[in-house]
Amino acid sequence: MVHNRFWVKMIALAILAAWCASCGGGGGGGGQVDINPPQILQFSVIPSLVEEGGTMRAEAVVTDNSSGVASVQVQVRYPSGSEQVYNMRRESEGRYSTQWSIPTSVSGESNTIRVTLIAVDMRGNAINREYTPAPRLARKPPNPPW
Repeated sequence: MVHNRFWVKMIALAILAAWCASCGGGGGGGGQVDINPPQILQFSVIPSLVEEGGTMRAEAVVTDNSSGVASVQVQVRYPSGSEQVYNMRRESEGRYSTQWSIPTSVSGESNTIRVTLIAVDMRGNAINREYTPAPRLARKPPNPPW
């Protein structure tokens, strides 16, 4: 009787092992793993010259055919060195946009505003792209001497 229990357990274990092997080892049915970041198909920033207190707008087309797009943001670095991150809103399938006001007192030695798009998919794969040519901060004329 003990001998039969041993074989029953062995057969059950073999059936379980065969079943697990056929399902892809628990990895979602043997599907492919998403290791690729989203694709940035288009990225624009307007205007190319802006004053402190002015408004800028970024638009992008971002897709991810594997797991889907989780988030799209723009990181803005001002000439003063300060940074801000803005979430982009999904307008339609693959199209994202956002707009923001330029803070005051962000001028610096350079007048370049660096705008970087950051896209992340549902699996955490990320890609970024800096917009070129970089927008510029308009210099204020000097105060009159009187």
